[in-house]
Amino acid sequence: MTAWHELASRAVEPNPFFEPEFVLPAARWFGESRVELLVVHDAGDWAAVVPVRRHLTWRLMPLPALAVWRHDYCFLGTPLVDRERTAEATSALVDTALAAPRVGFVALDSLAGDGPVAQSIADRLEDRGLEPVLYRSYERAALRRRHEPTYLDETRSPHHRREGRRQRRRLERDLEATQAVEDRAGDPAAVEDFLRLEASGWKGGAGTAFLSRPGHAAFFRELCAGLAAQGHLQLLATCVGSRLVAMKTNLRAGDGLFCFKIAHDETLGRYSPGVQLEVDTVELFHADKDLAFMDSCAAPENDMINRLWPDRRPIVTSVLPTPGPLGWAASRQAPISASLEARLRLRKAT
Repeated sequence: MTAWHELASRAVEPNPFFEPEFVLPAARWFGESRVELLVVHDAGDWAAVVPVRRHLTWRLMPLPALAVWRHDYCFLGTPLVDRERTAEATSALVDTALAAPRVGFVALDSLAGDGPVAQSIADRLEDRGLEPVLYRSYERAALRRRHEPTYLDETRSPHHRREGRRQRRRLERDLEATQAVEDRAGDPAAVEDFLRLEASGWKGGAGTAFLSRPGHAAFFRELCAGLAAQGHLQLLATCVGSRLVAMKTNLRAGDGLFCFKIAHDETLGRYSPGVQLEVDTVELFHADKDLAFMDSCAAPENDMINRLWPDRRPIVTSVLPTPGPLGWAASRQAPISASLEARLRLRKAT
């Protein structure tokens, strides 16, 4: 995995979800034996990589496809591309993907729309006279480094800031101890604490917690161990005295921090321990001068994080029709399927 690690370290755009410590456990525990790595390399020196999977149908597109591989825990689909060879590497990725046999289109799922990789891919397609079909785009909460830690001042009124401090004081008073946040990355016991805390809340009741789904807790344990060994895991724990009240896992890649999972003690909901941990996370982000941005990786309709974080990151999914009859059919079908999917999302939200 040396070439893969080296590429990740010099990627023009970081993406922890496509690093080996994430991809390999996901493929192993989710039974995805059909996942392939599309690699651009020169004598073993990797210039680009993206995990892909072939589909007989993709989303609402009833045509065979080659798609960027995503799953329940993969929140970004931007390929890893060498910063020194961005144009050549993206050109090779596009050409190789479009030449895949027996597929009607290539699905570039959930790329950072404002990043250099998406721009380079767009440039390569324009050079070839190819026009992608925009399947979906949205914005999600993000933070970009400021000179002063004014992030939350821009989104929270003085009243809400006072209320947050009051909740913190009340929690400390009622539990008769001081609140503190600690990074417990690399501690296997902390991983088990997170799993139990998550399962104790609504996710456990809904069957979506890691412990509720076969293989998912094992994936999380392996993921945390691998990332911690690389120094790429942040596992925050908020305790009031000896009582664990909230935990949050973040993934570090390049100059970015990517939020992954959060859990809190729901019996203490009146104190908003999860929101308090989010506030602490922003402070820790600003204190780390090596970090330039933080991606919430949250759904666009996540009201809590949208109210807290002032910045936004565009996320784009595009369909690239391949040459030939299947590609022609894909270019006609994509707008129809995208429109139908958008209506279904709107209906579900209301």
